Amino acid sequence: MVFRVNFLTFWIVCNIGFAIFVENYATLPLDKNKLQNDGSFGFLEIFSAFLTSLVLFRVSFGAFHIIKFKFLSYFFSSYKVFKFDMLDDAK
Repeated sequence: MVFRVNFLTFWIVCNIGFAIFVENYATLPLDKNKLQNDGSFGFLEIFSAFLTSLVLFRVSFGAFHIIKFKFLSYFFSSYKVFKFDMLDDAK
C-alpha cells in the first residue's frame, strides 16, 4: 500500500515538473515577430510523440489482455473465477 502512495506522489511530482518545464520552454522569447510553433520538429514534439506512443502501447495491450482473459474465462472452465463466502468457510 505504501508503494502505491509513493509511486502516485512521484508520478504527480513528475507531471508537475514536466508541466512547469514545458511552460517555461514554450514561453521563451525567441523572436518578437515570430510565432513559437513554426512547424519545426524539435525536442518537445519528439518527447510528446514518445509519451503518446507509451500511452497507446499501454492502453492497447491492456485492452488486449483484458479481452483475452474475458474470452478464456468464458470458454474454459480452468480460467473461471468462482465466488465464495468467506464467512461460511471460516465457520
